[in-house]
Amino acid sequence: MKISDLYQDYNILPELQLHMRRVAGVAAQICDGFTGPPVNKSLIISACLLHDMGNIIKFDLTKYPQYLKPKGLVYWQNIQNRYLKKYGSNEHLATLMILDELAVSPQVHEYVAAINLTYARENYLNSDFGKKICEYADNRVSPQGVTSQKTRLYDLAARYRTNHHDDLEYEPWEKLYQYCQQIEQQIFVHCDISPDEITNESVSDTIDSLKNFVIVTKS
Repeated sequence: MKISDLYQDYNILPELQLHMRRVAGVAAQICDGFTGPPVNKSLIISACLLHDMGNIIKFDLTKYPQYLKPKGLVYWQNIQNRYLKKYGSNEHLATLMILDELAVSPQVHEYVAAINLTYARENYLNSDFGKKICEYADNRVSPQGVTSQKTRLYDLAARYRTNHHDDLEYEPWEKLYQYCQQIEQQIFVHCDISPDEITNESVSDTIDSLKNFVIVTKS
């Protein structure tokens, strides 16, 4: 199924569609320049295009009205309520449930599950570069577009603190950050491009073309 049709079927917010295509665009550029152990570009892109399918569950829709146009707040609140009723309150589990509905390949399922900052240590230690690339690509995309991994991770840390309103020790974030930086090194020692060469401009054409990417499903 074409990803644009799949997004329509699942009522994915336009801004969330763009985020997932940006992540997939970053991953595609890495795959094109990757000279290390063989990786399956199609499976990696599929995982990146699907990795946040359930994320409407966690959104405070009132904060960003500009992202709700043209359908508006009430429409998207109704979609959010449908997701909560069907999949529960955990957006990560919701995404995995959607993958089960679509019956994507087990490897795509594994790659999507790996796109989780809390798995940074596991992804660093794992020999599967597909998992490393998927996680790293997500770490390169902020709500504003492609950025450095450092900027993205420190922004996430700051937002986590703001949203939880408690005194969190920063050390766990620092450990995750170090693992992510090591993943970056693992990837680019096998690349003929550098991290700085991945920008909004470098992935823009790919992002547009990914609207027509076909996700292999059994549903």
